[in-house]
Amino acid sequence: MISCDDAVITVDRAVAHFAAALGVPVAVLIPAAQTQFRWKHSGMKQLLFPSAKLFIQNKPGDWTESVDAAWCYTLEVAGTNNSMGL
Repeated sequence: MISCDDAVITVDRAVAHFAAALGVPVAVLIPAAQTQFRWKHSGMKQLLFPSAKLFIQNKPGDWTESVDAAWCYTLEVAGTNNSMGL
């Protein structure tokens, strides 16, 4: 199913790795409380896969900026227009 997607937004590392290994663009949402040294404490970082981007929550409990940025990223890499008005 993932290989048929234009892009994926996920909080799950397994889904992120699987999608990226297939070459599907993937936005990985990381909670602020779980930001670890491996994410280098900064917003959008590239993982092992060029098609994967991290979007780290800026403030615990507030996903607005991270989800908006992930949504924009997936629209951009999927080459689609935002016809939903979001």
